Amino acid sequence: MSPQSPQPAASYDDAMVWLKSTPGFHFVIDDADLHAEGDMTRPTVGAERIAFRANGDEWSAEAGPQGVTWKKGGASIATPEWGNRLYQRVTIAFDPQKKEGTAQLASSDGASSLYRFTNANTGDVHQVWVSNTDNHVERIKIGSATEIVITKPQR
Repeated sequence: MSPQSPQPAASYDDAMVWLKSTPGFHFVIDDADLHAEGDMTRPTVGAERIAFRANGDEWSAEAGPQGVTWKKGGASIATPEWGNRLYQRVTIAFDPQKKEGTAQLASSDGASSLYRFTNANTGDVHQVWVSNTDNHVERIKIGSATEIVITKPQR
């Protein structure tokens, strides 16, 4: 049996392109005191929709001509206090200015590569796990308050 050649490390830049343009994914997010699990779909860039369960309720939010509209249990509601933060975390490929200049490859195993950097504006340490197979984002951790696990949809 011959040894396998090492997988090349994933590309952080390609992962950000994937996150900005993917048609959708399943997510689990823990952000401060909010835990939510659901799906993000993107028929076109700028028309993102999230449907998720949080605090025992079914929620959805969708971008449209008048901005993002929210529903709880199917009924239209005002944006919850955590709504904008959650919607942005799940639909926008947040790529802040980095103290290090670029995201730094911290480690790589057969399945994924871990990139780390410090947000130059907030000082928060960001960790981003990227698939070595196809450069999709698998997980994002920001400081100790936010973690998003992304499951690429099966096609």
